[in-house]
Amino acid sequence: ASGARVTPAAPAARGREVQIYATGLGELDGRQAVRPVTAELDGRPVAVTAVEWVDDQPGVYRVRLTVPTLQAPGAGISLVLKQAGAASLPVSMAVR
Repeated sequence: ASGARVTPAAPAARGREVQIYATGLGELDGRQAVRPVTAELDGRPVAVTAVEWVDDQPGVYRVRLTVPTLQAPGAGISLVLKQAGAASLPVSMAVR
């Protein structure tokens, strides 16, 4: 992940890691979320590689995930995070 913002004009590349910033992921063990976080793109599971606390932003977590190489490209790919049976609201993500 280069830290560049993902937009329709600068979509995420398939096979590359992206960072998602989220709140409300609960308790930490050191810098890691205690309860596992999963992710879905267009309803299909995506590999979450890390969930970390952001040092200078209390209550903010960085979720790292890899965009599947077989992910269909598009500007309105639905991304959902899940934890302990609860799902986030979907957000749109552009993929090339």
